[in-house]
Amino acid sequence: MVRGIAILCILLSFTFKSEKEEYELKFGIATKLFHYIKWPENAMLNSDKFNIALYKENPFGEITDFYMKKMTIKGKKTNIYVIDSLSTLKGTHVLFVPKEYKSKLTSIALSVPSDVLIISECLQCGSKGGMINLSMENSIIKFQINKKQITNKGFKVNSKLYKLGKIVK
Repeated sequence: MVRGIAILCILLSFTFKSEKEEYELKFGIATKLFHYIKWPENAMLNSDKFNIALYKENPFGEITDFYMKKMTIKGKKTNIYVIDSLSTLKGTHVLFVPKEYKSKLTSIALSVPSDVLIISECLQCGSKGGMINLSMENSIIKFQINKKQITNKGFKVNSKLYKLGKIVK
């Protein structure tokens, strides 16, 4: 666990030069965060894979192909896919909402099953239903955690993660 926190700290200290690098880092940070979050009991029972849905588009590019082939999360192979409709979220563990859809985040959050972790990309998204928000400050990616939202949905977060990120309401 200490090694994972160290890797996360290193990822959070990188600056980037292009949008591609930004999204590669965001994806790497997000997948490290998952190791410090415990999903509600029933969330892991319905699927043999760890399912990550990307709302409407894949801003991460080909890095998702690498992760699907090589990475396990919570002891499961990863499955990453783009969805156009929220009705297809059964068995999904994470929903990533790109910044282009932040205006829809409140309605998205109300439509998503409670055992789906919502990751968004804007500073104020905690109040709109986002649980973890990845944003940029001075070319460095930061993350915020909506502790109340996560706790109310039955997720448990390792206390070390709260120390690395910013807690928002």
